[in-house]
Amino acid sequence: LARLDAPAHRRDVRYNTLRNDYMALRALYSWAKRLGYVEEKPTDKVSLRNPEHRKPPAFLTRPEVERLLEITGRNPVHHAAVATLAYAGLRSGELCRLRWSDVDSAHHTLRVLGKGGKHRTVPVGEPLCTVLDALPRTGPYVFMTRVGKPFCTDSLKMIFRRAGKTLGRHLHPHLMRHTFATHLMASCRNPAIVQQALGHSSITTTMIYSHVALDLLAGAVAGLNYTAPAKALTALPGEAVA
Repeated sequence: LARLDAPAHRRDVRYNTLRNDYMALRALYSWAKRLGYVEEKPTDKVSLRNPEHRKPPAFLTRPEVERLLEITGRNPVHHAAVATLAYAGLRSGELCRLRWSDVDSAHHTLRVLGKGGKHRTVPVGEPLCTVLDALPRTGPYVFMTRVGKPFCTDSLKMIFRRAGKTLGRHLHPHLMRHTFATHLMASCRNPAIVQQALGHSSITTTMIYSHVALDLLAGAVAGLNYTAPAKALTALPGEAVA
């Protein structure tokens, strides 16, 4: 525990590694306190904070997403998997667990089984519903391999690895979740809505997308170019403009 609080140690070890160590120790002391082995949890006195501001997550631009969907269009299942990640922002495991009984095309929603066995309902648009409805139903799961087994995370990684070679950049499934969250935040500017869509337990996690979304919004505003009438531009203060 003392090492977790040492700044020098934090500089040599990634924050995520320290956080995993901390979570393991906290679980151990919670168990020990529950059984009466300890009276207090020393982990309660440790404040584990990221010493550096978390870097904004990488994401794809809209043209890049469109290009990715185009690249995977030759394989309907691969295309649908990429489209689901792009339009719904699912985690890899959530997509692999998606069943046909979770897809409600009539109401444009997906029932997603997330972390900790928690379910959430994610609204989706007509384009994704059309793509999913076109898939063959070869089993209870939406995404099945050619040998009749449900998709696994390695299956998704392979799809993105191949597509990345064509795009000329490193791609991975979780990048689509970042992309979905960033563009959704820029569109609605409401962290609570984005939190609900992503299934985050804490809105603090969701807020990492606000800075990137603000940059996108600023770029969009900067691109506005209204052509004002010449008379309005040359009118003196106090003069009426017809």
